[in-house]
Amino acid sequence: SGEFERCAARLVALRAVQLRQQKGVLASLKTECVRFELSRLQTAMSARLLNLGARAAFEASMAGLRESLAQSRADAEELRQMLQASFDQLNTEFGFTFVLDPMPPMQSHADELDTIERNYSRYLGFSQAWRMAAPGFAEQFRRMLQTKLELVFSTAAHELDRWGKTAQSQLEAQLHERRRSFVRRRESLQKVQLVAGDLEQRIAEVQAQDEALGAAQAHVNRLAAQVLELAKRGPAGLKAGGSAETAPTAAEQARKQGEAQQIAA
Repeated sequence: SGEFERCAARLVALRAVQLRQQKGVLASLKTECVRFELSRLQTAMSARLLNLGARAAFEASMAGLRESLAQSRADAEELRQMLQASFDQLNTEFGFTFVLDPMPPMQSHADELDTIERNYSRYLGFSQAWRMAAPGFAEQFRRMLQTKLELVFSTAAHELDRWGKTAQSQLEAQLHERRRSFVRRRESLQKVQLVAGDLEQRIAEVQAQDEALGAAQAHVNRLAAQVLELAKRGPAGLKAGGSAETAPTAAEQARKQGEAQQIAA
């Protein structure tokens, strides 16, 4: 009971820490990060005549997004190290079988940001300034760019979230199984204790019966001894004893005859 409570408390605490750190990992990948950087870009572009300097603003926004992605990767690596150390300790101390899956590779998402920057930066040069100034083009550019960037961030967030939930599901599954095993052992122990109580009662009853039988046997033995003693004395003994004790003496016979004569006279 004490060991189960200790390991359950450890797992619950680990789960709480993981959830807290997982939120930090995903915080840098929220769509709000993308929209914030694009809002800065749009403000910078609208403040410049013919969108001059838009490339520099665009590069600054992309650098901010790469920094958010890198921060998420660093937070995820910190979470991975914490989980791996905790899993190893729990496996050793309590006999669990936790296995941490490899962390999703984040470099591919950084590469996608680089590709997006190359493809969209060509619209921000001096030669394309007239196109960005055309009615509706800048808004279309922003919407398309936002869709691409949000897809990168949402994909990265989904992969990290799924990785974290896989680790979390192990905690919940093995804790559930350990709880079921504990309940089964407790029920088995209760049954053993119940059977042991019944057995002790049965033993006491048998002992009482054995004592009663012993007393009866002793009584029978005494009666048998008496019978044997009488048997040893036998008819001869009884006859000898009878002649000695019951045969009338000569004086008694004379007295009886005198009494008879007096009555006759």
